[in-house]
Amino acid sequence: MTGLATKIETLGSLGVGNVLRVGLYRVGIKSSLHPVQRLADEPAMGPFFGPVRRLPPADGVAREDWNSGYGRAFGQTVTLAGNEPPDWFRPLNGGPCANDKRPWWNIPDFDPQVGDIKQIWEASRFDWTLPMAQRAALGDLGELKRLNDWLNDWSEQNRPYMG
Repeated sequence: MTGLATKIETLGSLGVGNVLRVGLYRVGIKSSLHPVQRLADEPAMGPFFGPVRRLPPADGVAREDWNSGYGRAFGQTVTLAGNEPPDWFRPLNGGPCANDKRPWWNIPDFDPQVGDIKQIWEASRFDWTLPMAQRAALGDLGELKRLNDWLNDWSEQNRPYMG
């Protein structure tokens, strides 16, 4: 099959309407006329969670990850810097930091310096909230404060429509 035939087949599979929508979106972004570029908002700030108002279950057990210096990501152990929130823009593999100051539409999908974007996004998938919330629900008020601190830090560092 020739290159042109492959392109025509791909266009047919994707649908002309979908290809036109993507094209119009890209023209709008490049020309700075797309309405998404005018969106702005302030970050949500907590506290997001308060103390549990009931007795914890006597047999309750919380996950141990994201505590005691380690977390879990991609099925692997991740070393934490104490109880401080992670650098939300540094890959969990310790690679170079992503540029977090530009509007999202100015950030390339593939940055060879950063590598796989999943390494950046993994901490923002909030897997750490579950064990922290479990420990807080079992009466650990220090963990409740830590959970709210991490959520506030994430919200402040990941401002709406940026990064």
